[in-house]
Amino acid sequence: MKKSCIGLAIIPAMLWSASSVAGESSTTECVEYGYAGGETILKCTPPATRMMGNGEEDYWTPERMKNAKPYPVLTPGKSGSLRAPSDLDTPSSSPGYDPGSLPTENATPQPDSGDVTKPSVDSSSSLSTGLTQKMAAIQMTIQQVGIPMHSTFSVPRILYAPPTPLYPYMAIGRVFFTSQADGKDYVCSGSSIGGRAVLTAGHCVMEKGKPHVNWVFVPVYYNGEAPYGRWTQTSLFYFQSWKEQENLGRDVAFSIVADQQGSTLSGKVGALGFAYNFPRERLWAMFGYPAGAPYIGYEMIETMAPTAAIDDSGSPPSTGAGSIQTGGSSGGPWITDFSPGLVVSNFANGVNSYGYDGLDVMFSPYFDDSVKAMKDSAVAQ
Repeated sequence: MKKSCIGLAIIPAMLWSASSVAGESSTTECVEYGYAGGETILKCTPPATRMMGNGEEDYWTPERMKNAKPYPVLTPGKSGSLRAPSDLDTPSSSPGYDPGSLPTENATPQPDSGDVTKPSVDSSSSLSTGLTQKMAAIQMTIQQVGIPMHSTFSVPRILYAPPTPLYPYMAIGRVFFTSQADGKDYVCSGSSIGGRAVLTAGHCVMEKGKPHVNWVFVPVYYNGEAPYGRWTQTSLFYFQSWKEQENLGRDVAFSIVADQQGSTLSGKVGALGFAYNFPRERLWAMFGYPAGAPYIGYEMIETMAPTAAIDDSGSPPSTGAGSIQTGGSSGGPWITDFSPGLVVSNFANGVNSYGYDGLDVMFSPYFDDSVKAMKDSAVAQ
């Protein structure tokens, strides 16, 4: 396992041509963008998302959005590589963080013409109920007994409903894409992380060496509504070790999205903070749009849980916390120092990545200097 981390070294794009990247389609250009700590970072430009123009309808019609399937949470097999957190997990590099941001532009929601049949909403979902469950999760961290404790619940709509969504909920959303591997439409989750960049999981941007296409990010999605627009992907960043070895320790990616009417994504909906080299034993607020049973994907779901396990199967080892979120939640952010309304807190420090059958634990790649370097490259686009 490569633990040392070095500052990002940019490698000119012309060093790699599209034809030199095995497995990519002829319309996808990939370059070796840089490296950090021995980790090679790739930048890809997939085929353009089919949107309005030239007499062609928007690819993401309400019907397609409704019928898109939850991209399965990865299930790598047996869980024999799990262990409890220990002193071995002390970060080898100094911890650091980048602050988040509120919208800098008028975030007035745009009308959305989607006509999606709305499912019934649980009448017990309310602000007071959500806060009660949050307090229960905090109490569980005090009474840890070595089992994957968690509190998973619907985020009260009032917290992320336009026209005044609360930070950091306003930066979280749903991802839609078409897999080049099987041609089917899927959903994942993601979050605005600064500039034009969306934080998500590696498997939410690529499968079997081929980047997904028709990729869009919908902030504060709710039941077919896209109040702050659909942000189309222009390029993406991910680790070579994810593409070639599917290294679970590097199942993290950043998608770059196009501006809308002169506005950047973070200018419109703000951005989460970002933490790296942090201690692993923390209380997590984990978000996503799970759509696999018993969920149907129409609303934002939150899990609060303490660190439960470390998985040594990837490099670096992944962090696990109790969760029952299902397919479609992949790529949703893990937030540490979760404090709704405070821009000085709320740091993304992981993403929903994978789990093991029969174990109610979600795992996330560890955010170290290499992930930080890739994030900085993505935000600078």
